[in-house]
Amino acid sequence: RQYLVGYAAGGQARGWTFDFLMEDRLVNDEVNGTSLLILFDGRAGAWLYDRQVDGEVLSFTETEAGLIDEQTQSKWDRRSMRATSGPLEGKQLTMLPGVISFTHAWKVFHPETTLYKLD
Repeated sequence: RQYLVGYAAGGQARGWTFDFLMEDRLVNDEVNGTSLLILFDGRAGAWLYDRQVDGEVLSFTETEAGLIDEQTQSKWDRRSMRATSGPLEGKQLTMLPGVISFTHAWKVFHPETTLYKLD
């Protein structure tokens, strides 16, 4: 049995398997026009955020300095997803509803689901 983190919007559904997320704990993706950031912690769970801030879609990466967006090099707090330094200091990403489920159970409710990196 495999777990995934699922997100559905506007008739589209996407899943990110735990196996994949254990390797890549940060994913920039898009579902039905919504730019998503998925953060994963194998012990605590997963969080989904809208990557758009002030009309600009950001792409995130993990560096030695911490979590930053590639567009402005602002540094972000991983727990609150608030920019702690840089041009976007004080801005915060909007959390989105994600579901942790068994893959087969998610697909019963969302048969149109695509799996990240496996489609």
